[in-house]
Amino acid sequence: MTRTAYQKTKRKRNLWIRYLNTKDNSDYQQYIKARNEATHANRRARRDFESKIAQESRHNTKTFWNYVSSRRVVKGSIPDLQDPQDNLHNPTLMYADDTKMFSLKKQRLIMDPPNTTTLQQDLTRFQSWANNMGIKLNPTKCKTMHIGRSNPLQEYTMLLDDNTQHHIMTTTEEKDLGVIVDSGLTFSKHIQTQVNKANSVLGAIKHTFKALDPTAFLSLYKSLVRPNLDYASVIWSPKLKRDKDALEYVQRRATRLVTGLSGKSYEERLLTLELTTLEFRRQRADMIQMFKLVHGLEELNPAPCSECGRMIIQPALNVNNRGHDFKLQIQHEPGPRDNSFTRHATKNWNRLTQDTVSANCVNIFKNRLTKEWKNKPERYHYRFSY
Repeated sequence: MTRTAYQKTKRKRNLWIRYLNTKDNSDYQQYIKARNEATHANRRARRDFESKIAQESRHNTKTFWNYVSSRRVVKGSIPDLQDPQDNLHNPTLMYADDTKMFSLKKQRLIMDPPNTTTLQQDLTRFQSWANNMGIKLNPTKCKTMHIGRSNPLQEYTMLLDDNTQHHIMTTTEEKDLGVIVDSGLTFSKHIQTQVNKANSVLGAIKHTFKALDPTAFLSLYKSLVRPNLDYASVIWSPKLKRDKDALEYVQRRATRLVTGLSGKSYEERLLTLELTTLEFRRQRADMIQMFKLVHGLEELNPAPCSECGRMIIQPALNVNNRGHDFKLQIQHEPGPRDNSFTRHATKNWNRLTQDTVSANCVNIFKNRLTKEWKNKPERYHYRFSY
């Protein structure tokens, strides 16, 4: 960003803050004018900078890669809802068409009454803010999910257009970005849904093609079937054996469609097709995600939890033990969080070698992880319970 673009962007923000305080139409018109000027200035600055990058990339191709890897989306036109003057005490996440608000309870004070009053106050303030900003909420589409064994199942309310109180509906499962989240965090409903989708696609392939050679099968399976079983696996990685079996059974059934392989064992079919078990793929995805988080390649709120005081990822207390320099604490989470990502991925992460975890980029880490896990038992072998 050039100096001119920075000044125009700063002026746009100041005019927006002034309009929020005055609600004057003239201030809003000045903000619109400043916003257009800032947009043109930023576009011109980006065009000039990208032209400079293109010229330098002719002599150093790494310059372009560094530029693409370092791009970040900046949102600074509207003040953060968590700003002290807005008085939202609970964590709140806003998206284009969705908003999530969380209320956590201190584990030290289990016998104390829950902090439900604060959440109700935040709901009221947030609805008032949304109405003032012209993005009214629909209380009939809002839902509450209670997680935890000792949850008091408190009811919450919102105001309708006629100023009557509406009790927010309570749900035990809800789809969030394609993942069905349930109140027990078992994700069994999501796994069963994805298994049904994969089986439907697999059935269509079976009735469409009378014979499949390995090349055609791999092309169809990797593009149409397996994505249903892999999407966001770091979130819903199964804990129950029956869920693991249901996922693996889809791939076992699929590999039988290849001509000449139906009589071989599941492990032999995987070796012939150069596939791995789905359990191995989930463990590998966990390691890749953990590498990104530990090395800061993906955004993660490093602040400790306001209720329990813990961080999502905590370095190991004793660094003198055998292993690498990025070992993490194994967090014991009772209840629904017993199978959280940090819980089931930390053990495998701590077992990696120093050379693997100290890779310079994700691709190098993937290659080193593949070599290190070349003889891992879960790579081709899976023990079904039925």
